[in-house]
Amino acid sequence: MNLNVAYQAWQKFWFAPTSPLPMAVFRIFVGALLLQNILINIGSDYMTWYGPKSIISFQTIKNYWWFNTPHFDIFQILPPTEAGAMTFWWLYVLALICLTCGFCTRYAAIIVCLCNVSMHNHEPFNINGGDSMLRLYSMYLPFSECGAALSIDSLIKRFLHPELKHEKVLVLCLGTRLIQLQICIVYWSTFCYKIVGPQWLDGTAVYYATRLQDMAKFSLPGGLFDNLFLLKLLTWFTLIVEFGMFTAVWISQFRYWVLLGALILHLGIDYAINLPLFEWAFMVGFITFVRGEDLEAFLALVKVRISKFFLSKSNETMPSSVQPGGV
Repeated sequence: MNLNVAYQAWQKFWFAPTSPLPMAVFRIFVGALLLQNILINIGSDYMTWYGPKSIISFQTIKNYWWFNTPHFDIFQILPPTEAGAMTFWWLYVLALICLTCGFCTRYAAIIVCLCNVSMHNHEPFNINGGDSMLRLYSMYLPFSECGAALSIDSLIKRFLHPELKHEKVLVLCLGTRLIQLQICIVYWSTFCYKIVGPQWLDGTAVYYATRLQDMAKFSLPGGLFDNLFLLKLLTWFTLIVEFGMFTAVWISQFRYWVLLGALILHLGIDYAINLPLFEWAFMVGFITFVRGEDLEAFLALVKVRISKFFLSKSNETMPSSVQPGGV
């Protein structure tokens, strides 16, 4: 392979034209998860964590977490009052609504990114791995064309330029690649940490994980998770899936099988262990690996099924004389 071929492959990997649909769906899910987090998970405790009388004072964070080094934090340019904290809240929520709906998408994505970084710097004790993953997503969204489909921006563009209405929209895949690589780095990291632990190699890790009563979400099927052979299979299944999520996921023939395995893994963890947003933050990232054509076909099928469902319901409520084929 000469340098020119390598350069062309590099350019294609980062900047090849692709469908904007996967990133648009990804944008909607990320916005919805972040809205759920601020409105429901944090909810009425917002002032407890981010208000002027927060449970851990900002001066403590600055001294013992920041070590008095510079950190980005929008809260520091707002008045240290409840009004200042609520100004941040409204800025964040409005930006999230705009991001989810796709209105002024790139600007909304930038504001969401800066707000996420500020919240994590201002109160680092109120986050988990899922929050960190969503923060990373928000850092890459401004570099993507996530507002090119399923958005108010795309509707406005088509209204102002009717000649583009029937043209197929293609965008650069830069933003998609950044998110895909971030996901692979996370799975590579977790896989490397696991394989140096004896419990993962001997197959007993899931046994211990399913015994964390203080983190239990729903009760597990009685007796099923007492079977050591099954527990070992689940432990090694986890390792195989995580290995595949930074290797085989790049091979088109294996991609959807790997994603299916990862989806089953995370849904199982979400059922068993109470980690708000954690599993869903990873699962929404799988959308970026789906080909635009496949996602378009899937959404078209869903649309047809929904149309048939509502049509059948409307026919059931119609008098027989006005139904199609009625007398």
